[in-house]
Amino acid sequence: MVIDQSWLPAHPTFAVGTHTLPGGNPGLVDVKTGDGTWGAYIEHAGARCESGFHGSFSCKSKGRTWGIYSGIISAS
Repeated sequence: MVIDQSWLPAHPTFAVGTHTLPGGNPGLVDVKTGDGTWGAYIEHAGARCESGFHGSFSCKSKGRTWGIYSGIISAS
């Protein structure tokens, strides 16, 4: 997850190796800052990303949001 454009909320990036820790990144439950209704979430620097109902995932920051559910990505 990155915030690399001021007009975008936190979003996935697909540049291989750019944001990967040596040995791989930890799972969400290993770095969570809390538990929501449906799963773990991380809040940092005004952004919140969380796992949700039936495997959905979403991020919110700077008044914008995106989410993915069953392979469908939506943003606002």
